[in-house]
Amino acid sequence: MALIPDPETPTVNPTLDLPIAERRGRRATRMPARFRDEIPEAFTTLSPHSVAEFALDTARALTPSESSSLPIAQNDLLPSAPRVVTPTLQSSCNAFGLFRKYFGEEFPSHDPEDEVTTLDLQDAEYTGAKEDSIAIEIPPSFGDSYGPYPNESSFLLGEWFWNDGVQKSKRSLKNLVNIISSPNFQPADVRDTKWDLIDEKLGSLEDEWVDVEFDANWTRTAVEIQVPHHSRSAHPGIQTYMFPDFYHRSIVSIIKEKLTNVQEFRHFHLEPFELYWKPEHSAEPTQVYGEMYTSPEFLEAHINLQNSPPEPACTLSRHVVALMFASDATQLTAFGQAKIWPLYMFFGNDSKYRRCRPSLHLCNHVAYFQKACGII
Repeated sequence: MALIPDPETPTVNPTLDLPIAERRGRRATRMPARFRDEIPEAFTTLSPHSVAEFALDTARALTPSESSSLPIAQNDLLPSAPRVVTPTLQSSCNAFGLFRKYFGEEFPSHDPEDEVTTLDLQDAEYTGAKEDSIAIEIPPSFGDSYGPYPNESSFLLGEWFWNDGVQKSKRSLKNLVNIISSPNFQPADVRDTKWDLIDEKLGSLEDEWVDVEFDANWTRTAVEIQVPHHSRSAHPGIQTYMFPDFYHRSIVSIIKEKLTNVQEFRHFHLEPFELYWKPEHSAEPTQVYGEMYTSPEFLEAHINLQNSPPEPACTLSRHVVALMFASDATQLTAFGQAKIWPLYMFFGNDSKYRRCRPSLHLCNHVAYFQKACGII
């Protein structure tokens, strides 16, 4: 049986014994928008329970504005053949209203977005470690192989001077302290070292081609090119230039290395898709551009490949591999003026957020350009 309080009995407020500042209710304050940071979120998975399939009606007539925005596959052998629009598969939206649209009969079984974590979407490289914990490892002794340096102590000081940065810092000072306090360092060995002569020898070294990482896949080929010169030059007309030492790698072998690497293949996009953003109070989604495998050109090439006749007796799946090239002059040494122009290659099937991280080593050296050696 419930007890009914007597209305004549005064009710005692339990907070009367508390100070006035503690009796007040605290107002909930929200951080200003300029200080709020929305945590990124990966795309939703392509599970059958979270997707909706939309089969486009290929028989209906499309207006020019509608047909220009849809990927169209056309047979190159029959230019007058009717255009074919493939069915589309749409994923569900994530927390930011982003969803993917694939063109095909079914969702791809290989989805690199499933491998993306929250740490992959934010800059978490810096761990906040103090410089006090940084230490340099003194290399072991290699006998008399320090040339042109006369001994190990001179080599360690020279290596520190040239490779430890142009602007010296506290970290560089600690590296120097670690060198001179090492048991292998002998002050008497550097007292009479001729540093200018050593730098001159280092600037004139011309060793054979060595690439420790891809030594077995490099090829040296002699290349001739025809360059026209105007009539008032020293050698008018077309001149033949010879490049006897053109170092290059097979692009096919690089693609094979990429696809057979299990760790790299986990993040490799084989199927292109369109990315859309649907606001909460908007009926029409907006297409988002930012990756090579979400571009119209990539999607068009993929559809053209799927609708082209396959190789005879081949039942393997066919995919587009996007290659991105870049080149820039590189100073070879800090002692001379020798330069080389490496040709770099990236894969457009990798996300740009992975390509811009040097620690992942996604850049491939394809070739090395040099100055013309002479005229034949």
